[in-house]
Amino acid sequence: MKKLGFRLILLILLISMLVSFTYIRNKEDMIPTISKGLDTSPIIIIKKDNILYNVMYPYVDKMDMLTGDCYTNFNSDQVIELYMTITSKTGKVSYEIIDTLTGKSVIKSNINKRNIIIKDDHTIANLIIPKLDKKDYPYVLNINYNDRGKTSLRYYQHFYLDDNNIIDEINEKVMKFHNATFDKNKKMISSLVTGTGTSESGSFNYVNNNSQLDNIIWNYDKDIVKMNEPIIRITNIDNNNSIYQVQLAYTIAVRANHEFEYWDFVEKYEIVGREQVRINSFERKGYTKTDPYFDKANKQIIVGSGDNDIITSKEQSDNMRFYSFVKNNQLWLFDNTTNKLTKVFGFDKLDSDYIVDNYNTHKIKINSLDDEGNINYIVYGYMNTGKYQGDNGIALYEFNYYLGNNENLGFVNLPYGFDKMDYYINSYIYRPKGNNLMYTILDGGLYQFNFANRSVVNITDDIPFNKDNITITRDRKAIFWNENSNTKLNKNVRGIIINGSSAEEVNINDGAYNNNLIGNYKDYIIIGYYDVHETIEKLNGEVSYYYDKVQVLDSTGKVIQECIPTKGNFYSSVEISINGIKLTTVKKVETINANPRYSKVKTQTVKQEEFVLNTKDKEITYIIDTIESPLGYDIITINSDNFKECDEVEKKNTVKNIYQGNKRIKYNPASIDEHYQLINQGKIKAVYDNITQALNAKKEYGYNSFILKADKDNNKIMYQNDFRSSMKIQGIPVIPQKPELPRGCEVTSLAMLLNHYRTDKVDKMQLANEVIKDNTKYTIVDGMINFGDPHSGFVGDIANVANKGYSVYNEPIVELAEKYSSDILNISGSNFEDVLYYVGTGKPVWVSSPNIYNKVPMSSIQQWVTPNGIMEISYTSHSVLVIGYDDKYVYFNDPSKNMLRKKPRKDFKIGWEDMGRQAILIYK
Repeated sequence: MKKLGFRLILLILLISMLVSFTYIRNKEDMIPTISKGLDTSPIIIIKKDNILYNVMYPYVDKMDMLTGDCYTNFNSDQVIELYMTITSKTGKVSYEIIDTLTGKSVIKSNINKRNIIIKDDHTIANLIIPKLDKKDYPYVLNINYNDRGKTSLRYYQHFYLDDNNIIDEINEKVMKFHNATFDKNKKMISSLVTGTGTSESGSFNYVNNNSQLDNIIWNYDKDIVKMNEPIIRITNIDNNNSIYQVQLAYTIAVRANHEFEYWDFVEKYEIVGREQVRINSFERKGYTKTDPYFDKANKQIIVGSGDNDIITSKEQSDNMRFYSFVKNNQLWLFDNTTNKLTKVFGFDKLDSDYIVDNYNTHKIKINSLDDEGNINYIVYGYMNTGKYQGDNGIALYEFNYYLGNNENLGFVNLPYGFDKMDYYINSYIYRPKGNNLMYTILDGGLYQFNFANRSVVNITDDIPFNKDNITITRDRKAIFWNENSNTKLNKNVRGIIINGSSAEEVNINDGAYNNNLIGNYKDYIIIGYYDVHETIEKLNGEVSYYYDKVQVLDSTGKVIQECIPTKGNFYSSVEISINGIKLTTVKKVETINANPRYSKVKTQTVKQEEFVLNTKDKEITYIIDTIESPLGYDIITINSDNFKECDEVEKKNTVKNIYQGNKRIKYNPASIDEHYQLINQGKIKAVYDNITQALNAKKEYGYNSFILKADKDNNKIMYQNDFRSSMKIQGIPVIPQKPELPRGCEVTSLAMLLNHYRTDKVDKMQLANEVIKDNTKYTIVDGMINFGDPHSGFVGDIANVANKGYSVYNEPIVELAEKYSSDILNISGSNFEDVLYYVGTGKPVWVSSPNIYNKVPMSSIQQWVTPNGIMEISYTSHSVLVIGYDDKYVYFNDPSKNMLRKKPRKDFKIGWEDMGRQAILIYK
């Protein structure tokens, strides 16, 4: 019996050892597995020659045309295969093609059921691109999928018309290169990209085309398993220069200690060429999916590898116990007392096929973190998964640390693509404590979001589109802006003050003065008051302000400090300093000459002083040290000694007007004023309320940028960089201004511009009669010339040189031109290259230039006292129509000489800038 028991025990031990060895062997040989099950909403991908490219993600609601973030080329009459990740019997599939220039639909159609073929694991839907006019800008293919009367989903694809099969070559070369890196085919890689192996740079998580070949081919002595095949995304097409931006996204698993660590990688390619494409550059960047963890030994949070900007949002509680941060669109909370690190939120998940995971068109923004570890935060953009999958908008969440609950307080749909939403939310967002409300600015309007009932209340539509033109207090409770975009003539600073669920509209003015919103110091607003008659405007348009007083207001609009210079003096500049404001006091000195045209007003500095704004408020300062570790991880060191105490300033808010209502935001161009959107690589980067700001800002974004003008009728592509080396516009006859209009060069040049586009010609005399006049009489007062303001109208007599007269500037000319054309574009204030760009596209440009077509001599500049302050003028002022240029000269119709002339390009540019960079054209 004992022997039997011993044998039984021995048998059990042997079985246990066998199971253990089998388990260990299986661990050694295991291959990571993940679910290939897609989420409920189908994804649509373009299929061509058995290659899938350009994933289109589903949207529940209709979006604006900038939602699409991939591009392609189609041919007219081409059959497009759409690969749909769904195998059930499909519902209705329809599509329309939209012209982005006009915003109008070119064609609408259904996909016939016989053109929808269900396969084993997907469905193919075929549609035909009709014959379309070839454009310099993309069309939008809008696909609508209706799941048998259930959810209606929308998909967006930008495309150009092109009969070249370049997309096939791009797909083939990119996939050849990608596969060669995993096949360790050095010869193939070197044949596809030049310059490989020329640098010793490169690491596991980053390589480029100059890195060593061993790094490019994943030669890291690690077990690497590719978890999914990437799908090509063509993120931008520059047909004019034959440059194509391409991306691949995929996930790999790396064996580490018998387990797998997961990494997301993105490969970026620049493809160039047309007849024969080549890979111009390549880079591969990876981010670990491994969750952050706390290293107790070194008291450090290891957050994972990648760029140093991996932390996109962070907050520290006032008691310094809790620290929350967003890493790779995942929200984490660290308890400094227990060293506990908690994942609060994230869309990324390992049980998907990574297609949705890698579509990170959303962000997490922390609103607040209290001393109990409770986080209030928002998720905005495209909702990858969960309850609101396919929706686009803002979700509000609240995390309770003690209970471990992460409650969704509500969701509001928005009709904007992620980049547009991100632009506005980054300009202003405010979340009052204690309720389910949030405020943000969208398309020039301030909105209150009520997450409890999913309602949207429009507070005001009068906020400037350009966020640089608004001032926001540090506590986010107040927004201020100048009512008049022409700050010289502004008389009212407007504001919205928010107190919980209510908002107060305030107007700050002084009937005797103009005023100007200078900026803010912490929670205080700085406003300067001046007499417009005391301003001095230079010939080039620059304005000097001389303030009679400067006021400091708190976020309720209450004046807490007023600075007034000594009698006879002014503040010429106001600088926001660390402690408050620095003011420069000046006095005006008049130099009166026997000849009034030489009389001038200058300023002399009296003193500089700093006003310290007394407050108990102390800055919260913290230091986040990011260190690259030998293991390739980023380390965040949190040092509590770097945090200072914070005492909030008590603020009293008086509420006068409570806004009520319920308004769901819909994209409706007819409801918004004119503004300009700067687009780069298909993404909205900024919004401006005039074309000049947009053109100037466009410089930093390079060739892949253009400007959309949004007006009451449609969207128009206004500017796309394709600068020609030379151009001469033919067929524009010169109109002489003399003898009838010796001072009529501006209206005569305008007549040439208008008549280039009109069959019923406009007469220069008609324009001379209709142009606005400034009827201020010429007088001499205290030795200074008093006359009109050319910004307001033509000054003096336009026809009779026996009477006093001068000129007119761009503003009255624009107002006159708009009577004859709805496509007038005023690009005054932009760079000279912008003027030549439009000429290069075949559009003549009206400009103001000195009649010497070079730098304006200082001896010719006079100072006048006008109804709108002192102005510099020069009788060299002239106007011509620019119709051409080359690398040396500018060509223009000169109405004073009745001939086509040319002048050195460099000299002409200097003179044009001296006259205030004035330029007008017709955009058709």
